[in-house]
Amino acid sequence: MQHGNRVVSMSGGRNFRDLGGYETADGKRVKWGRIYRSGALSALTGSDYRHFDALGIKVVVDLRSTRERQVEPFRNSGLRPVLIRSWEYETDGREIARRLIDLGGDVPGIREAIFDIYRDLIWRFAERYREIFTHLVAEDTPLIFNCAAGKDRTGIAAALILTALGVRQSAVLEDYSLTERLLDFTALMADGNSHATGFSMLHKLPDPARSLLQRSDPAYLEAAFQAIDDRAGSMERFFSNYLGLDESGIAKLRNHLLE
Repeated sequence: MQHGNRVVSMSGGRNFRDLGGYETADGKRVKWGRIYRSGALSALTGSDYRHFDALGIKVVVDLRSTRERQVEPFRNSGLRPVLIRSWEYETDGREIARRLIDLGGDVPGIREAIFDIYRDLIWRFAERYREIFTHLVAEDTPLIFNCAAGKDRTGIAAALILTALGVRQSAVLEDYSLTERLLDFTALMADGNSHATGFSMLHKLPDPARSLLQRSDPAYLEAAFQAIDDRAGSMERFFSNYLGLDESGIAKLRNHLLE
């Protein structure tokens, strides 16, 4: 199959793309067709499923909550067998929404609140990110990981993977920021399932908060990475102590996924 396209064309896809092609600091590149990131896969059409099947994906790591998966299920019928990893948990965005509503038009305050969200995601999803790395080190690829929009939980996962592979930080931030150009939040908010998937919360927010939450500002990701340094001491220690990725694991990862 042909590789080299960042965005994977799926008529029912949501922010579906390939992490291949990014250059590392030592001049290598991430292989195409091995790692994919996406939003919810529930709206894939028949032709999309055939395309999905052709990608040869072996593992789907679904980072969404129990309710999100119930409302927008990924149906794998008719495809080659794939391992689907997911977790039973729920999220409550009401506290976040109340904080953002109370901030009104305080843009610096809103940005700090979003930074806090990203600082929290790093630790709340560490075990799930560890699962992704376990499969990657074991060469269970092609692999795709996703959340609802493919922006926050997925964006951090993608950034951690690219960082572990030695990709230049500018490219890591570029990959994160690409979501802003690919995702139509207006359509997501209008969807009939928006209430259950959390997008309806955006309707309730003041315009500044809604606008900033929809962004993929590299500063959000940088806040998460700073939280890693502050708590774990370094990215290397975070990989080793929280994600089970020691020097040997990183070497295996790079041997399998770089060219």
